Amino acid sequence: MNDYSLYVCPACKGDLAFLDNGLQCQACQATYPLTGGIPDFMPADVRGDANPLVRDTGRIDRLARVYESRWWYPLVLTVYAGWRKTSLPEIVRLVGEMVRTDGRLILDAACGPATLGRQIVSPTQALYGTDISLGMLRAGQAFAQRDGSANVHFARAKVEALPFRPGVFDAAICGGALHLFPDTVAALREIGRTSAGR
Repeated sequence: MNDYSLYVCPACKGDLAFLDNGLQCQACQATYPLTGGIPDFMPADVRGDANPLVRDTGRIDRLARVYESRWWYPLVLTVYAGWRKTSLPEIVRLVGEMVRTDGRLILDAACGPATLGRQIVSPTQALYGTDISLGMLRAGQAFAQRDGSANVHFARAKVEALPFRPGVFDAAICGGALHLFPDTVAALREIGRTSAGR
């Protein structure tokens, strides 16, 4: 089950009220639907979005069914890093060491199904994953439920307009997605805005 208390309106950063079928901003009155318990902070019409991936999230949604298959990560890591240069368990170990913190809240920006985030979050922490692909988020939600990870939460949102207050996260990760953002500096600036001690 998603914990909605941490979310704010991505447009004006106003507080959100829980409705039967979604969330509503108390300041600007914008409404955001819940799809299977996942808040959707994306605009209803994305045809004019600058990011071609946002305009066609269906392609990403279709990847969700193979994203955590036995062959996907070895193939991707071989293409990007080279033959047997690294592995998903090695990346999980390294990132886990980097974000090991006494803090409680971790942001997983452009998380996909939170492949990395779900494996590094401890039972005393909470992970908030955001992605533009509802298919990826649904897959992540199913994996988290399968694993009994009640501390993993998902929201559909653009990295350039995260639905969180400034300084709320103790750590942030973004695995394998920076090259997909049309404006990497804006994306990193927004991730930084939500991070404590920036």
